[in-house]
Amino acid sequence: MLGVYIVRYQGGPTTLYGEDVEWKTVILDLRDDFMNLSKNQDIEEFYPVIASDLGICVGVVRMLPGSRPNDHLVAWLFIPPGTSISGQKLYDKLRKLREIIGESKIDVDKCRKIEDWESDNDTNFLLSKQKSDSKAYFRVETTDFNMIEILDKLYQESYFYYKVVYLLKMKDRSCSFPVNWDMENISEKFVEETKVLRIPQIPDGVKVIIGESTLSTENNNNIGNYRIPSNIDEAEVTRDGFKNILVSGLSDFENDHFFSNLSWEKIIKRDFFIINGSDKNNKEIPSFTLYLNNQQLYSEICLPENELSKVDIAVEANGYKKFKGAVDLKNYSSKSPFVIELTKEEKTYDLVIPYSVKSRKDKIKYPISIENWRECSIEGYRKNECKNEIRFEYDSRYWIRSNGKLIILVLFLVLLLGGGIGTGMEFMIAKNYISEMEKEKSDSICKLNDKILQLEKKQKSVTFVNTDVSANINNTIIDNSAILYLDSNKVWQRGQMNSIKCLEGLWDDLNSRKKTRIMKWNEKLSQSNKWKKIRDNVKINGSTHFRDTTKRQYDIVVEDYIKSFQSKTGATKSTKSETTAKTTTVSGLQTQE
Repeated sequence: MLGVYIVRYQGGPTTLYGEDVEWKTVILDLRDDFMNLSKNQDIEEFYPVIASDLGICVGVVRMLPGSRPNDHLVAWLFIPPGTSISGQKLYDKLRKLREIIGESKIDVDKCRKIEDWESDNDTNFLLSKQKSDSKAYFRVETTDFNMIEILDKLYQESYFYYKVVYLLKMKDRSCSFPVNWDMENISEKFVEETKVLRIPQIPDGVKVIIGESTLSTENNNNIGNYRIPSNIDEAEVTRDGFKNILVSGLSDFENDHFFSNLSWEKIIKRDFFIINGSDKNNKEIPSFTLYLNNQQLYSEICLPENELSKVDIAVEANGYKKFKGAVDLKNYSSKSPFVIELTKEEKTYDLVIPYSVKSRKDKIKYPISIENWRECSIEGYRKNECKNEIRFEYDSRYWIRSNGKLIILVLFLVLLLGGGIGTGMEFMIAKNYISEMEKEKSDSICKLNDKILQLEKKQKSVTFVNTDVSANINNTIIDNSAILYLDSNKVWQRGQMNSIKCLEGLWDDLNSRKKTRIMKWNEKLSQSNKWKKIRDNVKINGSTHFRDTTKRQYDIVVEDYIKSFQSKTGATKSTKSETTAKTTTVSGLQTQE
């Protein structure tokens, strides 16, 4: 269906025929151009052409007599996108429009007949979006084409670039066009050929860029056929968050399964990850090295979409244990990052404690792993670090610092009493003081022995944990991903948990707070530290009611959840269980290298 719009310019514009449609907005007031062209006796005929994204308008003009030389009638024939019409048919319709505006009254029926047109070959035309404020003219008689042939090739890139293009025919080639008119002569430009490109239905979220035009689900219109300049040989397919795909052969679009066969690569950026330390403050670690599938991630890398469910990840940071695991990155982005907690790296020292038996002096040397050597202490002993050794020496000033009040009291009594009585009393106090010193030294040795026993127990515990981690490294990738999520996040989110196959349904069972539903997960999640805390508290206290006053609809704050099960009677047992759990690392995910 074509469109007809007839307007009279006599002082101001008056619409004589045509509905209030969108394409009318591209019509320009060209009365001065029409006046100058009509006065030129060398011009036999001319047609103004206005091309835009809405379609193409071709006009015929009749000047009106009166006091104003630029008064006129103009009839515009509108050709919508996706409409094909031959040059001969278009020329015939323009000739009939000229006859209609030449009559004293507009014949509405004739206008409607001109609008009635069914396209034989529906196509959309893809062109540059660039638009100039300049005008141009095309002299038909100076080319090897006649007016009908020019109208047959109406879809030209240059027509869409200019504000308006005048197709005009002068009496012969020798006629000159006024040089003082501000118009560009495009008669020498090559008449561009076009070709038809078929594109299947474009999926949601995907865009196709051809030339300067962008196609998507919204503007594809299910037509699929597009007329493009013959010199366009490639296109680009885009999708948010993924690497653009260059299509070098446009014939590839002929395949109905073109879009489903594309191999997309997701752009993984560094801000997809937040790396925190597992210390008290749980602060974000600003400097770290991250590897995905053994490729170091600097700013961004691209990974195939079909491999995102199993991505090997490794994180290194100075002073922390190296983190290794396999994760599903399909649902993570800059707005929803993946959080990883790193454990402080423990350094191995030799604990050196001197001792003497009668006249023989010796020292105890005991290996120990600890994050900060300054945190290791034995009461009554000084320590220093030297060449991976923590050396302890008895502090001779320790008894002075610990018995300062007693020393002051002795001195005071000596000065107060004086003389013979003072001498006897002084002897008794000194004797008691020496006994206190011997007792203090004896207590210090006992404390030292207790410390050694504690270190032995701790070493056994550490050895057990390392063995346990080594054994669990061979667990399945899916289990590791689930355990990683549970132990790396303080808040468990329902959507993220359900996206991990091994955790699907866990959030709902935890939210039910029913012991039977919660305990059925024990075997599957036994490697998770945080799960053990929940399990132990549920075993001791059973199901309890809990109201979360923070109103988080789909979040479970793990620590708050655990505390909600701890009754007053079970507080001691819960604390003991919690202390035991702290000696266990994330199974199969963090290794000391």
